[in-house]
Amino acid sequence: MVTTFKFIIIILTAPLVFIFSAAFSCAEGLTHFTDFKRIPSGVCTYAGEVTINGTNAADGEDEVGVFVGDGNGGELLAGAAVIGEAFPGYYFVHIYPDDVTTSEKDGAESQEVLIFRVWDKSEDKEYSVPPSAPYMTYKADEFLVRPSFPPLWTTGTVLGFGLLNLAPPVIRADTDGSGNIDLKDAILVLQIITQIDSDSDVYADAHVSGDGKIGVEAAIYVLRVVADELQPVE
Repeated sequence: MVTTFKFIIIILTAPLVFIFSAAFSCAEGLTHFTDFKRIPSGVCTYAGEVTINGTNAADGEDEVGVFVGDGNGGELLAGAAVIGEAFPGYYFVHIYPDDVTTSEKDGAESQEVLIFRVWDKSEDKEYSVPPSAPYMTYKADEFLVRPSFPPLWTTGTVLGFGLLNLAPPVIRADTDGSGNIDLKDAILVLQIITQIDSDSDVYADAHVSGDGKIGVEAAIYVLRVVADELQPVE
């Protein structure tokens, strides 16, 4: 089933610029990120390219999901899109606002931090995308507005917004998703091991043991990298 809203995409080739109208095309082709509420007005739209392990994501297969806090310490899906569905090589994801007519939070609120995830259909694997380079970057020029880091939900992002490109997974041992392996990662790993609360986000994709867990091996690996005993391995 396909639900269609009119949309306009203007492409200027030199420099490359995308301008989106306030109406959209949205197909029901999602199979992974599906459980979110569509509010018919006031959406916030992000767009860009996606690479997974250095390879372009598969059009018509891989998906981008955007999450926000659910108000109870967890997360909820506020929007999702199939890559290449609206335009080849790009994702166009509409992130829906909270429905104020309901008692429970079911969408994004103004200036709320957005959490991006990518699903690789061929591997059936989901990746979190840290809001830092090289995992999340933007393409903009004098005509486009730079997306904030971390990305925020706000109305008015449909027109003249820079392309937010996504490149998971997180490299090995970059536990805080900063794009660098340093002592901050070692400290965060030790906090995880000793069950000490931390204000930092933890990216489990950065595990080094192959079991998806952050443990002693990660701490040793980080310290050896910091001491120049090892070259980081992606």
